[in-house]
Amino acid sequence: MAEVSASDAVGAGLRLVGPGLRQANIALGLLGAALVLTELAPGAQDNLANTLLLALIRVPFIVIATAALLRLALGAGAAANGGSAGPGGLQWHGLEGRVLAVQALLFLTYVSIGVVWIIVASIGVGVLMSNGTIPKVEPPTGPMTPETAAALMQGPMGPIMLAILAPALIVIVLVVLKLSLALPATAADGEVKVLRAWRLSRGVLWPIFAVSLLTFAISVAFAALGVTLTGVLTAAGAGGGEASLLPQAAAQAVGAIIGLPVSIGGYVHIYMGVRRRGLTQVRDAAG
Repeated sequence: MAEVSASDAVGAGLRLVGPGLRQANIALGLLGAALVLTELAPGAQDNLANTLLLALIRVPFIVIATAALLRLALGAGAAANGGSAGPGGLQWHGLEGRVLAVQALLFLTYVSIGVVWIIVASIGVGVLMSNGTIPKVEPPTGPMTPETAAALMQGPMGPIMLAILAPALIVIVLVVLKLSLALPATAADGEVKVLRAWRLSRGVLWPIFAVSLLTFAISVAFAALGVTLTGVLTAAGAGGGEASLLPQAAAQAVGAIIGLPVSIGGYVHIYMGVRRRGLTQVRDAAG
């Protein structure tokens, strides 16, 4: 029995880009527009409340586009995924609700891990400071901005913060990879499956990693292109204020529009391979 390979999973993801752009064009176009507009909204990065509000505005567009791509990847006739992708990928039925539930559960899982890690790390740092193991550092009085974080990293807390953040990042990446099959499992089987995705990822973590790495590389490449275009236009004096950020926001949106089909197509391919493997094992055991 052939195992799911990383190259096949990546190929399946890339093959979904064309059909996705053609058959879910409206859903992906609206997602791109939402990403650009929320990125350019006044005060988008001023505080956490604004950032969260704008993130919530993006959610329905992400859900609709994701569900449309899941339908395309699984096949329009599959009963559990709710039928065809709809006109331009636009519709809201049972699958969209399940996708929303899965993404909410995944978000809560990642946030919970981060919060627990911060609490444990804060307690540990406080104990080490109190007994003199590490130097005492006054916490910043204002909001934690990138500049404030950079200043902390350059001080005596730099190595300590690195020691805290590095394992936290590893844990979160591992959890993200292990739960990557939650969406295709939910779409294919017609019920929300998040915790089960952890078990489903056994033996296919490398293909999952390959698809995730390609998706990340696409996002980084388009983000870098956007930063370059913004720098060129700014240097040429062609733009200012929010308008100068338009090329960067647009490039990031294009990266998301291409990266989403790649990830969905790859994960669906992996899940279907896992499911076929499970059915084969059941038949073998019964025989």
